[in-house]
Amino acid sequence: MLQMQSSPSILASNQHLRSLAKAKHYSTKIFLYRKMVSSRIQLDLFTMSIVINCFCQLGRTDFGYSGFRIIMKLGYQPDAVTLTTFIKGLCAIRREGYPCDEVTYRTIINGFCKRGNTNEALEMLREVDHDGKCKPDVNMYNIMIDGLCKEGLINKALELFSEMRRKHISPDVVTYTSLIYVFCNLGRWKEAASLFDNMMECGLSPNVVTFNVMIDALCKDGRTTKALSMFDLFLQRGQKPDIFTFNSLIHGLCNSCRWKEAIKLFHKMMEYGLSPDVITLSVLIDAHCKEGMARLIKLCLLREMRHRQLIPDVVTYGSLIGGLCQVGRVVLAQDLFNEMQVQGETPTVSTYSILMDGFCKNKDIDEAIKLFHEVECSGLDLNIVIFSVPIDGLFRVHKVKDARKLFITIFEKGLEPDVITFNIMIEGLLNEGLLVETRDLFKEMKEKGCFPDDVSFNVMVQGYLLNNKIQKSVCLLDEMFHRVDLLASGGLDLGCLQALGRFVENKK
Repeated sequence: MLQMQSSPSILASNQHLRSLAKAKHYSTKIFLYRKMVSSRIQLDLFTMSIVINCFCQLGRTDFGYSGFRIIMKLGYQPDAVTLTTFIKGLCAIRREGYPCDEVTYRTIINGFCKRGNTNEALEMLREVDHDGKCKPDVNMYNIMIDGLCKEGLINKALELFSEMRRKHISPDVVTYTSLIYVFCNLGRWKEAASLFDNMMECGLSPNVVTFNVMIDALCKDGRTTKALSMFDLFLQRGQKPDIFTFNSLIHGLCNSCRWKEAIKLFHKMMEYGLSPDVITLSVLIDAHCKEGMARLIKLCLLREMRHRQLIPDVVTYGSLIGGLCQVGRVVLAQDLFNEMQVQGETPTVSTYSILMDGFCKNKDIDEAIKLFHEVECSGLDLNIVIFSVPIDGLFRVHKVKDARKLFITIFEKGLEPDVITFNIMIEGLLNEGLLVETRDLFKEMKEKGCFPDDVSFNVMVQGYLLNNKIQKSVCLLDEMFHRVDLLASGGLDLGCLQALGRFVENKK
């Protein structure tokens, strides 16, 4: 296949790799992978997951680790399958008696925590402690404490925090920030404030993340005045606020009906050279929409930016259009879309997608399709999102034939649907009662190398249950439990659980 004149697609190569994986031809897989690299085929997460698994099966976890680093360099976020594969490889090294250093143990502990397996992670930390060859360091404890905090196991996290001090392992800013974050989320302000003060007494300077955690939590709790005091301390200590800092405070002030202070802070944000993002603009627009001043705030924001010589670019216009769409002001968003072109800014595919999504969510599918045809004729490189948005909109207004046609057009344009596009189709077809067609599409999805996620399985299981296809739903649930990390993904959703509940009730 790779000796043909034209290079194969990543999809075809991945399908070939998967076939070799099933046959356990690991050496051949490595050979094919090297050919893919030499042929300059763009590797994706699926490719690298197979390669990591192959190296681990051959006992070369060191090469597997290199593959793991390639994933990060390519900008992908390792999923549950990749992490599980890599962790199994590292555990195999340990079982076979190969020496493990701090990096190996840290990676295993981190992997367990990311998958929600904090008990296994804690056992690994204890093993490091008793092994004697290397000792737990502050980074291992930080990973462990953060994992426990995310699981809501605050008491265990505090026990480890105390243990660190007993062992003369000094907690750092990361340690304190993890604990402060969980206390803030639980509304336990005294403990959060005590940790914050203790950190500074120990000579540790809170960083921007620590301050952001405190400020955001205070704003969400309605304690905006206290959050502003924290912001003043933030500035006094020479820290530079980021967009998240300002967004939290602006949101808090708007929720407290302190509009003038919110606008003042917006001005301050731009003095720091920070451009507003979609969250900033959505919050301000939403607040002023409630006061009937959406058009006024739009003009004020643009005028203020120009006054400060911050010329709105296509990203800024996109954020403002998105903000207007989110609060249902699609007509104003369309006016702004036209205005940006008058100002010499050419809309990107992303800008079109944002406005199309706004029309779809307001059930104005005709305007969305008109925009879709416009972007088709624009000469811009189309992506899968520009198709997914109108397909979703067509299903919302029950135009199933049109949705099908647009889905077929994806392949005609030389694109491949991603898991989100498949999920939109699967859910849309199921909502129309087309179970057989949905089942065939779910099968096609897997055949094309696009692995279903927790959303795909939830929708399919729910569809089978609602149609009384019990055996098929049980088989899918079994496949889901084996292939999807339920802790990482969120597991069964409410709709699926309700369908299961109705099935159990009917059987009583």
